[in-house]
Amino acid sequence: MGNTSSTDCPKISKYIDDTLKPDERNLNNQINDLNAQINANQKSIDKYTKDNQELQTQISKMFTKAQLDTDVSNAIKPLQDQINSNNNTISALTADKNRLTGIRDNLLKQLGQERNIVDQSLPLVKNEINSSTYKTSNMVYDSNEKTYDYYNAIREQNGKLLDKSSNSKSENLTYDQKAFYQIERYDYTIKINYVLYIVYYVFLIILIGILFFVQRNMSIYYRIILIALLVIYPFIIYTIEKILYDAGSYTYSTINTNVYYNNY
Repeated sequence: MGNTSSTDCPKISKYIDDTLKPDERNLNNQINDLNAQINANQKSIDKYTKDNQELQTQISKMFTKAQLDTDVSNAIKPLQDQINSNNNTISALTADKNRLTGIRDNLLKQLGQERNIVDQSLPLVKNEINSSTYKTSNMVYDSNEKTYDYYNAIREQNGKLLDKSSNSKSENLTYDQKAFYQIERYDYTIKINYVLYIVYYVFLIILIGILFFVQRNMSIYYRIILIALLVIYPFIIYTIEKILYDAGSYTYSTINTNVYYNNY
């Protein structure tokens, strides 16, 4: 460290204009982008919450004083499934919103530190401009050099934060694609199940016609019993399936310490 020349002041001014101010604008742009993502997540959360309230209202209207019949139960099930799906989406959006908020708060803190550096550097420039010789003492020069080193360290930290933010966006995109695929696969399964349900009863109608108009040598009581069993078969297998599904899901969730959701 030695005596400084008359170029010290232009050096400080150029460093502020070419380095400090552009980086401050870059941080502001990142913060604005994060705020936009946070607001978008909040709008989605509000939408799904409102949808859940409307679905719950529909379910409430389907209840009667007597025990629910099969048609009402079948109508309630897809509504309850949609509510559960919305709740999972709300949880994911809330977690992502909290993560983005943390990144934004860190950037705001870094922005405040950089503004302090600018505020501390500007008086030095003004003092040098007011000086007729444009010279500074060794003490001021050493202080400025430490300020530059401190700022470069902050820039390095900001670069690491930016890399983490980019990685988080990539992970969120992967999660959104996975969630969309699971929802799409679930909807496809529901459609296939409905088609098979229709096909079963079409064949049942055909079988009834064969039993009454073609297979006349069979006992009428035997035919009635056979038809009754075939009619109630889907409801019996549905009840058995529900019991096995609930028991299996509860056991799996208990073993893996997960929260158990009843989809029925």
